[in-house]
Amino acid sequence: VEGPGATKNARNARKLVGCRLASVDGADVPVGARLADVLCLGKEVWLIFASEAATGDDSDDVVDLCGGSDDDSVIDLCGSDGASTPRTCEHAVRLHFGMSGSLKVDAKTPGYGARALRCTFDGGRTLEVFNVGEYGGVHPARDVERVREKVFTRTSLDVCSDAFDPAAAAARLARETSKYVAVATMDQGVSPGTGNIIKNEALHRARVAPDRKVGDLSEDEVTAVVRELRSYARAWLAGRRPPFLVYDKA
Repeated sequence: VEGPGATKNARNARKLVGCRLASVDGADVPVGARLADVLCLGKEVWLIFASEAATGDDSDDVVDLCGGSDDDSVIDLCGSDGASTPRTCEHAVRLHFGMSGSLKVDAKTPGYGARALRCTFDGGRTLEVFNVGEYGGVHPARDVERVREKVFTRTSLDVCSDAFDPAAAAARLARETSKYVAVATMDQGVSPGTGNIIKNEALHRARVAPDRKVGDLSEDEVTAVVRELRSYARAWLAGRRPPFLVYDKA
C-alpha cells in the first residue's frame, strides 16, 4: 500500500463531488447526503458526506440526525433551542486500501477482491471500493474536523502532494534521531505515503544504508533521502514508476 495508489483513488473519487446518494451499501451514511469533499493524506482517503438535518419537522423526507442519543459518538449539531433551521451534518468514511485496493467510478468492468463499499448517486453514477485493508466506518462531525486538521498540518510532508515542502520534510525526518532511517521513513507521521517500495528504492538511490540511525546522517544525506522519496513517489504517481533496483531482491 503506497501513497501514489491512494492519491489516484482520491482523484478518481473527486469526480463525484457534489453528487447526492441514491443508495449506499457498506456505510451508514443517509440517502440524500452529498459527497462534499474527498481528502487524502499518504495512504489514507476520506470520503466526506454532508447532509441537511432539521428538528421540529415530522415529515418523512427529513432525516433527523440530531435527535437524542445515549451514544457518546453522536453529536447534537442542532443546539438545544429546537429550531428547525437546517444544519449541515458531516460524515467521514475512512479508507485505507489493502494490497491491490481500488476505487472505481462508473465501473464498466467488475473490480477484483472483496467489495467494501458501493454508492449509487442520483443520475446512476456509481462509486465502488474494493480490497480495503483497514476500514474506519463512518465518523461523526467532531472527527471530520480532526481529519481536516490532520490533512492540513501534514500535507507538506506527503511525498505525493502538490504542496510538498522538501525543507519541512527534511526537518521532520531529522527529528527522528534514534530511529533507523528505514523505520523513520515508513512512519506515516514523518513521511505520509511512503511504503516499502518507495522506501527501499529511495534509500538505495540516495546511497543511504537502511540500518543507519537518522541521527548519524549528515544534513546532505537527509536531504538526499527526502529528494529520492519524493522523486520516486511522483514518478510513480505520473505513471512512470522507475524500475526496481533493490526491492524484492535478495
